[in-house]
Amino acid sequence: MSEKNNSSPHNFDPSLFGDALQEHNRVLGSNGVAIIHPSEEVAPLETFQFGEGSAIQGSRIATLEIGGEKSLSEVVVLDMRQSPVTDTQPRPTEWGVHTDNYRQIGTDANGKSITMAGDFLMLISSASGGKPQARALVPGHKWDVGRREGFIGDKDVGMPDTVSRDHCAVGINTDGSMFVENHEPSNITRLIAPHTTRVEFSNDKHGETIEVEQAVDLLSYTDILGQEEAADAIEYTKTSAHGLKYAHELQAIVKERGLESVKEAVKQLQQECLGDLHKLGITTSKFAESQSWALWDIAKQHYYFTHPEERAEEYDGKNATPGDPLTEDTWGKQKRGEIIDRHIGWEADLAAGEGGFKLYGDAVEVIERGERNETGQLRSFELAKLGRRLRRFINQKPLNPPSIS
Repeated sequence: MSEKNNSSPHNFDPSLFGDALQEHNRVLGSNGVAIIHPSEEVAPLETFQFGEGSAIQGSRIATLEIGGEKSLSEVVVLDMRQSPVTDTQPRPTEWGVHTDNYRQIGTDANGKSITMAGDFLMLISSASGGKPQARALVPGHKWDVGRREGFIGDKDVGMPDTVSRDHCAVGINTDGSMFVENHEPSNITRLIAPHTTRVEFSNDKHGETIEVEQAVDLLSYTDILGQEEAADAIEYTKTSAHGLKYAHELQAIVKERGLESVKEAVKQLQQECLGDLHKLGITTSKFAESQSWALWDIAKQHYYFTHPEERAEEYDGKNATPGDPLTEDTWGKQKRGEIIDRHIGWEADLAAGEGGFKLYGDAVEVIERGERNETGQLRSFELAKLGRRLRRFINQKPLNPPSIS
């Protein structure tokens, strides 16, 4: 591998791939990745059917044929920059994207304009009778494609069984290049990318590995504890009911996404969590400064997302939905919010018990009546509920918290 390039989660040494760099029609290998460098010369506009009677226009950058020749399922990556800009005011969109650049890309069955945010779009379709879906592509993020619940193409597109539950992902690096990941060895994902300057291939995804001992350390608050306390925390992780399970899951996440990418996600969770704790006036513990609380919850959520047979005990009856916290779909964003809620709840419960914080409104009910485990700590779902209720008060001023009876 070449030296790390912080602008991209996927890094390659071109000399390793030889003539593969010139191949623009190729089946990605086991856990393969392709980095696509779009050509400066924009391809001709094409018209694509979308939804019921709608049509959009865009310039095709690349096409993914997924699931094999007989599946007739494809993902088309489009450059929409030839479409006129109609609005420059930041606002949320149906794709969950905030931007200051909106384009008119086509018309619906009634002749009404269809607009999108950003410059690039992917269109997912299948010949099996489902409705095509579209997603805006934003630099630094990716969309997962497959038949798994919450993934793009899970229901409405109607993809056949030859498309796996976790098939592939499409995204844009912050340096402007695009990438395609093939997620499982048995998947068939063919890339056709004629309008590119070059395509780089690898037989692995990110491929970075960490030993289980390092994963345990990352989950054990060793970044904020002294040597003796850290040794106790490491032992707890190794012997607890779920510690090693989550450590192995963290290993898998790092191999999939790279350690720096995971740590960047943790940093964003920490910043938002610490900011909200400050706004709420909660006296934080030293544990709030550690990356471990976020890494533990990321590994936990990812584990139950990828092990549906074990979800019942953890989630049933708790109004919680499993999801991958590192994706940019609706479920991923929801899980990241839940992770922040849970740690705010943990810090608030601790501070309230030590007299360092007075609770607001219906949060009092969680502290006084919430279900607790054998150590006296609020259960995981109760902590998330507490944090969620507290965060409702952040923008309500003045804050006049009542005392706990």
